[in-house]
Amino acid sequence: MSGKDIVRSFLELVWNDRKPDEAIARFRDADCISRGLKANAMDTSEYRGFIMDMQKRMTSSHIDIDDLVEENGKVAFRATLRAEVDGVKVSLVGFGIVTIENGKIRDSANAWDGLGLLGQLGGKPTSLADVLRGR
Repeated sequence: MSGKDIVRSFLELVWNDRKPDEAIARFRDADCISRGLKANAMDTSEYRGFIMDMQKRMTSSHIDIDDLVEENGKVAFRATLRAEVDGVKVSLVGFGIVTIENGKIRDSANAWDGLGLLGQLGGKPTSLADVLRGR
């Protein structure tokens, strides 16, 4: 299985099939670290809790993989996650760089448009410029 196949399968199992435990067991190295999803890096146990919490809040989620590029044991992805939060349909765009070792995800660095999500849910700020302006 290529690194691109691993990343695609992992994301689809987590968000489309809503089977994070299966995705983590099959594709995530036990010592994997995830960065960029919270203020601190997360080990596998923290990551699982984070995903479970997200899924409690986001119903009927579906992720579309917009781009996948693989080179030298790393996979870069760009994706769009669509879901419903408290009755509001939202769209969350993000990307990541994932290190693959021995057929498993060993490390991931992620960035998702949390400000855009906040704006869709009626909060402020809605852009980085708003943050810099103190809104």
